[in-house]
Amino acid sequence: MQTPRCWFAAVVFNNAIYAIGGYDGKQRLKSVEKYNVDDDTWVYVENMNKERSRHAACVAQNKIYVVGGVDSNSKIVKSIECYDDQTDKWSVVGKTEVSLSSHSMVAV
Repeated sequence: MQTPRCWFAAVVFNNAIYAIGGYDGKQRLKSVEKYNVDDDTWVYVENMNKERSRHAACVAQNKIYVVGGVDSNSKIVKSIECYDDQTDKWSVVGKTEVSLSSHSMVAV
């Protein structure tokens, strides 16, 4: 990866691995990197709207969804963001009713 990060979320989507958000030792991140399996490279894609670490992500309906986590002020992030790789855009699509951090998520 180009940015060191821990407490990030990762998904496999369209033959690539996405490393989403996290913490670089100084700050929470909203950056997202995509590992291209075919050519062994990491590239940045569009940033999320909100920095977060200790969040969860999954792929559903051909999009990446990110839920919860902790922001730069150590506050729980309640927004749900959705990434569309066709437009390279993140959008806020909702919010959680409860605080979620250090959790897991899977699409069914």
